[in-house]
Amino acid sequence: MNVYADLSGIDSANLNSPVFVKKDKTAFIPVRLSYAYRLLSAYSSLMLSSDLVKDKEQMPLLLYCTGEDFYRTVYVYINPITVESKTVLKYVRISVEEAKDVPTITATRLPDLRQLSTLAEYKVYDGSRSYNNAVVERPSRIILEAEWGKSFTFLEKPAPNSKVSVKAKIIPGDRNSPTYPKFQELCVLKGFFEGLGKGEVRWSAKERDDNVVMENLKILFEQLKLGDEYINDDIEKNRDENDIPQNTLVINRKDQDFTDKLWNVLIGCTSYSELIDCLDFMLLELRSKNLQPLVHKTNKTRIAEIVRNSYTNEFCFPEMEGLLPLKLLIEIGIEKLRNDYVSILMANELTTADQLLYYTDRTCTLLEKMERLEKLHSVYELVIMLNFYLKISESTLSFAARMALSHFQKQLLDDNHTFILPVSPASVANFLKSSQPYLWKISLDDPKDQTKCAVYAFFETLPFDHIVMKEDYPEDLSYYLVKLQEHSMML
Repeated sequence: MNVYADLSGIDSANLNSPVFVKKDKTAFIPVRLSYAYRLLSAYSSLMLSSDLVKDKEQMPLLLYCTGEDFYRTVYVYINPITVESKTVLKYVRISVEEAKDVPTITATRLPDLRQLSTLAEYKVYDGSRSYNNAVVERPSRIILEAEWGKSFTFLEKPAPNSKVSVKAKIIPGDRNSPTYPKFQELCVLKGFFEGLGKGEVRWSAKERDDNVVMENLKILFEQLKLGDEYINDDIEKNRDENDIPQNTLVINRKDQDFTDKLWNVLIGCTSYSELIDCLDFMLLELRSKNLQPLVHKTNKTRIAEIVRNSYTNEFCFPEMEGLLPLKLLIEIGIEKLRNDYVSILMANELTTADQLLYYTDRTCTLLEKMERLEKLHSVYELVIMLNFYLKISESTLSFAARMALSHFQKQLLDDNHTFILPVSPASVANFLKSSQPYLWKISLDDPKDQTKCAVYAFFETLPFDHIVMKEDYPEDLSYYLVKLQEHSMML
């Protein structure tokens, strides 16, 4: 019997969902419904055994079916439970109907049963396919979920008094995301940081023979000599803004100090020797006394300290050898990116300086700074994605930002974590009006017979992979109807 029943695949605590089976790598052999009934009969007889009941060795049984019967049964499930010292056998059958278009479904009469609840889920964003249509193993997803009571038709829009929530799982690195350019910048910084431990850095590929990085550095210093009011940020702008949609919270920070601008140039270094040459050139320019570049008061990097010392002709320049050049580069990279994220959150009034203290602490170790920077990037991605794809209010975005900031102060980064954000139906009314759910589900029971209940669920895509349906789908949007019917009996 165990050949047909993998009991690890069932979540018995969530039987009201028609998709309670967890998919894994286990291979299952579906059986005909007639054979499934024979197995269920034998199983029920075992449950009636006094020895089995006495030993409390009661286990649920899940059978995969071929769907070849009249009702297209895909699963049957039986579970013995104890209610008031008595054994009750719960029997569940899940069946599926061919895909039908929306007008046909909405014209279908609702079952003559008592309605318990209705649920609709909408895909706000699904990153399971990247920009080149390749499958993404760990995609970002944003789901809008609405729950309400009575419905008058199948696929009905959520009621005005619905309980609506946004479920967001954000995986940094999604190429479709407007945050991808900033993620690339973070990845370069992480590569430099990992090089400290490995003793080897993956430098950017050199595209041309000429020394572009040094030329850009010389241009930067020429601009600095003209005065800050004449400085433009073309180097940073050309790398970032052209790739980012304009209707997001992403901003090109105008208060970049010297180390920020230096990072924008040195991030393009293609070798360790090139980095040293650039840093030596920087020290030479500072020693010339022809400029006094601006560094923010909060900037505690060693390069910032060197610049401040140059104001008073206190030239104490370190030798650019060993890991020092790489550490200097990492310090200004962390400082620049941290300021970018903080500026976006603060400029849009999504959080306060006090709520960012954990992330802006400059007294912690380099490792801790990198870890907190990655967390700050995840908060940034969450806010940008919600704003770009759902366009929720600033107050809701602020709540999301503060919730994520608080979460990451106590928790490690986890790609499986889902943020759940309650929103008002009015704030997402435009989205709901123009969108169709990928899942619409109504739960029912029979007030005359408390042993019976049912779930009718409509799916855009077939949620089962062990059966085959015909391929003449309707041309317009269509749904598969999955029925879950549950009966209980006393043993």
